Formats: sequence, C-alpha cells, structure tokens
Amino acid sequence: MSLNGGNGAVTSQKNVFLVAPGTEKISAVQHSNGVDYWVTAHLWDSSSFATFKITATGVEATPVISDVGSYHGGAGFNVIGCMKFSPNGKKLAVAKWSTNSFVELFDFNKETGVVSNPVLIDNFLEQII
Repeated sequence: MSLNGGNGAVTSQKNVFLVAPGTEKISAVQHSNGVDYWVTAHLWDSSSFATFKITATGVEATPVISDVGSYHGGAGFNVIGCMKFSPNGKKLAVAKWSTNSFVELFDFNKETGVVSNPVLIDNFLEQII
C-alpha cells in the first residue's frame, strides 16, 4: 500500500462488481506466499467459482475460474448458502440451501487459486443448513 503513508486509503474507484451474477457464497483465504489473499465467489446459474488475487496494489481483474462441483441456479432461493475455507486454507466447504440441501467439500490450491476435487455430502436436513 502506498496511499496515506502506507496505511492505505479509499480510492476514487470503489464498489466495483467483481462478478455478476453471483451467489451470496464468498470467502477469503491467505495466499501461499503469506502476503497476498484470494477471494473466492460462486457464480450464479453456473457450477463455476471465480477466485480473485488481492495484492498490495489491488484486486487482479482477471479471476481464476474453476468449473467444478454442483450447479447453483434455478429458483431464487438456490442463491442461499455459506462458503468457508478451512483454517489451513487447503479445503473449501460450500453449503447450499434448497429443496435438496447439501454440503460440498473441495480442495483449494493456495498457490494457483484453483478449486478442485468436489466431494458431495448430502445427508443434511434443511434445518441444519
């Protein structure tokens, strides 16, 4: 960060949409370099994740797209759910609420930002999710 003597500041370009349309599922994890971060969002009407690298200079405009796992689309309530990285950042869990609620567990590469290897866990009641 170079603005405000290294403390950072709000620039004139703010509130920029990174993905549209997207679900409410979004999570962040530290990059493998220990300095930068990854922000991952699940796209709407898609089975894809968009992962953005955030550095000291800002958000990289081109995301890493991982087309893996279940489709999130259809009726509006299918947008509902949660997404969270494991404490070590190597796993990503996605909970989807719908008429067939489930959780998916993925591998996450902290070096490349790629989401892979989905495992479906579908023995959940809607009330739990």
